Amino acid sequence: MGPEETALLFGSTEQECLSALLLPATLAAAEAVLHTWIEDPPRRLVLAGAGTSGRLAWYLAERHRPSLSSIGVEIAAWIAGGPRALVLAVEGAEDDYTLARDELRSWLAQDSGFYMGISCGLSAPCVAAGLVAASELRARGAVFGVNAADEARSSPLPGLAGGFRQCLADRQDDPRFTLITAPVGPELLTGSSRLKGGTATWVLLDAMLAAWIDGDASGLESRIRDTFSRAAGVTSQAGPWIEAAGDCLREGHSLFYLGRGDEGRAGLLDASECGPTFGARSDQIRAFLEGGWAELGAETGNDSPAISMNSFDDSYHQGPEEGDLVFLLGGLEPLSPATSLELPSAGFLATEPLLHAIPTGPFRPSGK
Repeated sequence: MGPEETALLFGSTEQECLSALLLPATLAAAEAVLHTWIEDPPRRLVLAGAGTSGRLAWYLAERHRPSLSSIGVEIAAWIAGGPRALVLAVEGAEDDYTLARDELRSWLAQDSGFYMGISCGLSAPCVAAGLVAASELRARGAVFGVNAADEARSSPLPGLAGGFRQCLADRQDDPRFTLITAPVGPELLTGSSRLKGGTATWVLLDAMLAAWIDGDASGLESRIRDTFSRAAGVTSQAGPWIEAAGDCLREGHSLFYLGRGDEGRAGLLDASECGPTFGARSDQIRAFLEGGWAELGAETGNDSPAISMNSFDDSYHQGPEEGDLVFLLGGLEPLSPATSLELPSAGFLATEPLLHAIPTGPFRPSGK
């Protein structure tokens, strides 16, 4: 499959995500949660997940924190493995059920918190742990995924012989709990729920949070449609960028994502997942964000990866090596015509699937 075909294939998944989010059952469940937020708002909303889901939770919290604060709501994001997991795969973090339950319990205040767990496959033990913690505190909660409840992971968890599936079944008649599912269908990469699953997560929760801030539960469907209309067609045009990335990788060079704002965050998201997904080396695809960790609202230690533009300048003060390729995100100025390509500044949703397509295409022809 060539670059143009890869781009068209990735672009075609946009309609699948839109159709899944607009299913009556999906919209009804999302609107039920939205009505709860508007009519009886919690003082704190906790978004939680692992891997891609946790990163999206973090970015959504940063995006909407100022506006939610203006209506008296604190939003917090919990990611398995802590802030380092925003840019690195922290092995085993999502499976630590006991740690997640204890941490999330401390984040949820009695009768005033709302827990929103995100697990595309309804499989992450840490997300189930948060739901248990919310129940213990009699807090309200919801879970978002792209599998059906009867497809949830059934591997045993502490006190839950039936695992995540039992956790959902035990709460199916609880008025304080809502399960939201959007069946987006099989991913283009088997087992990689960061693709369509990640897109569906971002679009729905971003629309729900924006509707809550506006106090309008009736416009959720139109917000979802509008988001997709603004991103339509960007990924389908990615053929030349996929080809350029393939040439770079085949010749043993490195790709860099340099960005700002939502597009820059999308670059961090994709670069952080190329290792676990493709077995990419840490020096093959790297991302740097204007503002670095401060832009993510994260407190980190001295051992945290350097992700700021200043760090890039310090490490590559003479520019990337000949043959390396730089993708510029969010309107950054070109470094030089020979080494950098500007990608469209079209927001997080358009950038996320675009950046999924760019490395997915070349890692096959490069033999990875």
